[in-house]
Amino acid sequence: MGQYVIRRIFLFIPTMLLTTVIVFVLFFLVPGDAALFILTGEEGAGAVTDADLDKLREELGLNRPIHVQYGSWVWGLLRGDMGTSIWYKTPVVDELKDKFAVTLQLAIMGIVLAFIIAVPLGMISAVKQDTWPDYASRIFTLVGIALPTFWLAILIVYFLAYTFDWLPPLGYATLWEDPWLNLQQLIFPAIAIALHDLAFTARITRSAMLEVLDTDYVKFAQVKGLPDRIVIWKHATRNALIPVLTFGGIALAGLLYVAWQYQSAYEQWSFAIGELTAFSATHLSGSEQAWVLLALLAGFAVKVPLFPLHTWLPLAHTEAPTAGSVVLAGVLLKLGTYGLYRFVLPMVPEAVIAYAPAIGVISIIGILYAALICWVQDDIKRLVAYSSVSHLGFCVLGLFSLNPLGLQGSVIYMLNHGLSTGALFFLVGMIYERYHTRDMSKLSGLSARMPVWAFFMVFFVLSSVGLPGLNGFIGEFLCLLGAFTASADNATHPGLLGPWYAAVAALGMIFAAMYLLIMTGKVVFGPLKEPAATNNSHGAKLPADLTFREIGVLVPLAVLCLYIGFQPKPLTDALHGPITQVLAVYPETVRQHLAENAPVIDERDRVILTMTETDSDRNKGADDG
Repeated sequence: MGQYVIRRIFLFIPTMLLTTVIVFVLFFLVPGDAALFILTGEEGAGAVTDADLDKLREELGLNRPIHVQYGSWVWGLLRGDMGTSIWYKTPVVDELKDKFAVTLQLAIMGIVLAFIIAVPLGMISAVKQDTWPDYASRIFTLVGIALPTFWLAILIVYFLAYTFDWLPPLGYATLWEDPWLNLQQLIFPAIAIALHDLAFTARITRSAMLEVLDTDYVKFAQVKGLPDRIVIWKHATRNALIPVLTFGGIALAGLLYVAWQYQSAYEQWSFAIGELTAFSATHLSGSEQAWVLLALLAGFAVKVPLFPLHTWLPLAHTEAPTAGSVVLAGVLLKLGTYGLYRFVLPMVPEAVIAYAPAIGVISIIGILYAALICWVQDDIKRLVAYSSVSHLGFCVLGLFSLNPLGLQGSVIYMLNHGLSTGALFFLVGMIYERYHTRDMSKLSGLSARMPVWAFFMVFFVLSSVGLPGLNGFIGEFLCLLGAFTASADNATHPGLLGPWYAAVAALGMIFAAMYLLIMTGKVVFGPLKEPAATNNSHGAKLPADLTFREIGVLVPLAVLCLYIGFQPKPLTDALHGPITQVLAVYPETVRQHLAENAPVIDERDRVILTMTETDSDRNKGADDG
C-alpha cells in the first residue's frame, strides 16, 4: 500500500504539469482579448487606441513569447502570486482568502456527505443484487439523479420555512467560533449539493462492484474458502473504488470552481435562470463564455451521453431492471439534451458559434462509433443501450445546426427516442422475464412462439430505424435537414455546419437499419431456438406470449409513434415560439462571426481577381459573338 501511495505521489507531478499546460493553452485558443476587455470594461464600450492596447499588453506581459508567458505564470503560481482581479482591482489571492473558507467547507461537506452515504449504499446494493435493498437503492438513486439541485434547494427552503416554520440562523459563523451554529447554517446547503453526487456515486459504486465481483480473482478467492467479508472488503472494494475516487476528485474541483466564480460575479445566490441567461449572453466576453460552455458541457455531455463520455450508459442499462432502463432512456437521458437546449444555447451564444463545428464533429463520431459497436453485440439490451448513444448524437447535431429545422428535429427526437427505445427496453425485459437470457445466440424464431411480442418488436424496431410514417423518421429527417441547411449562405439562419455534416451523419441511419434489422432477423425470425422455460422473478409460470397487462403498456406507445409519424404538425407548431426565442440572437451573431473570420484579400490579390473576372467577361462576350 505504501508503494502504491508513493507511485501516485510521483505521478501527481507530471499530471499537474500537463494540466497547467492544457489550461494555459486553452486561454490562447478561446476567442477574446484580455487587454481589450480590461480597457473597454464589462459593457464593451469606449474608444481604445492601438497604442493603449500595446501598452497594456506590455504591462501584462502578453506580448512575450508563449513559452516565456507560461514559465512566468507557473512561477507565479508556485510563489502564490495569481495577479490582480479584473473586477475588484485587488490581488486575486486576497479575494480567494475572503471567500475560500466558506466555499471550501461547503464543498467538502457536500462531498464527504455524498461519499459516506453513497459508497456503502452502492456496495450493499451490489452485494445484495436483485433483493429489496438493491431495488430501494436503485429507486433512490434514480430520483436523486433526476431531481435538479436548485429544485431540491427550493423544496428544502419551502418545507423548512412554511411547513415547519423553521430556518437555520442567517449569517456565517466559522467552525472554530461556534461549531454547532456553523453546522446549522451549512448542513442544508450541503445536503442540496450532495444529493446528486450521492446518487451518481452510488450508481458508479454499484456498477464497479458488480464488475469486480465477476472477475476471476474474486471468484478464485471465494473458491479457496475465504470468508465473504474478506473477499469483499480486502479484494473487491479496493478495485471497485478506483472510478469512484476519480469521480470524487473531479466533482470537488468542479464545485470549488463554480462556487468561486458565482460568488465573484454576483456576490449573492440566485436561481433566476432568465436573469442569469441574459447576463451571460450580453455581458460575458467570448473567452468567459467559452469557459462557461466547457463547464456546462462537462455536465450535460455525460448526461446525453456524448462521445467519448458515453461508456457508463451501456453498463447502467445492462445492470438496471426493466423499469430503470425505461426511465433512464425515456426521461433521464433527456436531461442532457434539454440542458443543452435550455441553458447552453441561450446562455453562451458566442462560444456556441465558435465551437459548433467541433461539437458537430463529435456528435457524428458518436453516431457512427456507437452504431458500429451495436453491430457486434450479442446482448440485445446492450445493443439497444449503444443505439441510444448513436441516436442522441442526432439530437446534439440538430441543436448545434442553430436553425429552426434542426432544433425542432432535436426536440421531437428527444420525445421519439423515449417512446421507441423505451418500448424496446420493455420488450427486452419481457423476454428476460421468460427466458432469463438476452443472448442472441440462445434466442431465435420467437415469432412462432410469441407472435404478439414479435409484432410489437418489429413495429418499434422500424420506429427506431426511422421508417417513414413512424415517429423516428420525423426527428432524424429534421435533424439532418437542419444540419444540411446550416451553411453560411443560408439567408435567414446562417450556420457553421453544412451538407457534408448531414451526409456523413446520414450513414448512421444506414448502420442503424443494418444492426437493428439483423438483430430482428436473428431473434424474431428463423428457426425456433429457446432456452428451457423458466419462471418469473416471483416464481409464477409466465404464458408464452404477452399478457393483456403487457399489451396495455405497449399499445399507447405504439399509438403515439403512429400519431407523431403521420401528424407532426401539432408538435412543430407548439415548438415554433420557444425555438424562435432561443434562436433570436443567432442569425446576426453568426453573420458577425463569419464576417470577422472571412479570409482577407490584400490589394495584389484583389487586382489579380479583378483581371481574372475581366478576362472571363471578355471571353464570354467573344463566345456570345
